[in-house]
Amino acid sequence: MNAAPLTDHNAHRLIAAIAKYDSNAAYDGVFAEVHTRLRDAGEAGKADIAIIAFWKRIRLDATWVGNLLSMPEEDIRRATRSAFGQAGDREALSELAVLPGFRTWGAMATALLCAYDPLRWPVMDRNAFEGLRQLGQRVDGKAPTYFRDVRQLRDQLVRYRPGTTVREIDKALFIIGREILDRRGRA
Repeated sequence: MNAAPLTDHNAHRLIAAIAKYDSNAAYDGVFAEVHTRLRDAGEAGKADIAIIAFWKRIRLDATWVGNLLSMPEEDIRRATRSAFGQAGDREALSELAVLPGFRTWGAMATALLCAYDPLRWPVMDRNAFEGLRQLGQRVDGKAPTYFRDVRQLRDQLVRYRPGTTVREIDKALFIIGREILDRRGRA
């Protein structure tokens, strides 16, 4: 195990943060809608990516957005279909890396993977990294390590909260990190 052991205090922090995130279920309505579409289709198109970028509140005036919109729809669907079908994290991320905005394996890539399979992949961003730090975890900023650490936290939290999912850990880390970054004025 690479994630630090989960203390009782931090387990309760995660549980409280999951509840806090879930108290505004309306926020994830669009995420749930896209999840259903991606799961059923096994691929994503430009419109799906646009919705996820909107949900994630990614800056849409960035160069990568125009480059992505200039790509043929079938190229995007092929890349996402291939990514969604990969068994490994690195392989899925590598398949998405052919798309503009997804090359760094950052927030957009992880958000799209999470929208496809929220039980398997969490969303990685600066809020989640700060959440990990607040729980005494090491952060290296790399998606495969983040995925592993979130899964390990989930595996530890099920002792306290049976049935906990990767997505719930992801939401809790977002809340914990966001609160700290908001206090610092950086979220």
